[in-house]
Amino acid sequence: MADVRTTRLRNDEQRLRQLVAANPGRLAILSTQGNPPHTYEILFRVRGIVGWNLGGPRFGNEHRAIIRIPPTYPSAGVSAEVRFQTPLLHPHVFSSGAVCTGYSRSVSEFLDLFVVRVYNVIRWDPALMNPASPADLSCLRRFQRGEVRTPLDEPLLLPSATPSKPSILWMDQ
Repeated sequence: MADVRTTRLRNDEQRLRQLVAANPGRLAILSTQGNPPHTYEILFRVRGIVGWNLGGPRFGNEHRAIIRIPPTYPSAGVSAEVRFQTPLLHPHVFSSGAVCTGYSRSVSEFLDLFVVRVYNVIRWDPALMNPASPADLSCLRRFQRGEVRTPLDEPLLLPSATPSKPSILWMDQ
């Protein structure tokens, strides 16, 4: 019988692959490490800011990131870690590419929802902005001054859930 971590990692992989399948052209798994995987290289195809010109933000549409799941996952307070391998500017992305994912880490956030959250960081979803905890103060100030119209791109589609109970179809006669 598999331990809790192994079972969770297998479930995470399955859910992440369903998310990728629901969003062809938006997400791709480039590589994995481990069996079941504990490290993923993900390609996000979404509009994000990669630099600043005199006229405003410079945009990029492909962002590569490494998502690593720590050995103590899925313990309470422990979530995946993400670091961008390509340039990305955002109030919650450090110059190293590491992303500040916030303090609330719930065991109920599976990897697919974590990837959706990272995708939403790239597209500057205003719902994820926390002015009290910036990793890049310059980007936060630009956001607060309204120099960036957010969000920058469309959200991901979540895979449709199959009903857990049989459905009944009523037909008028």
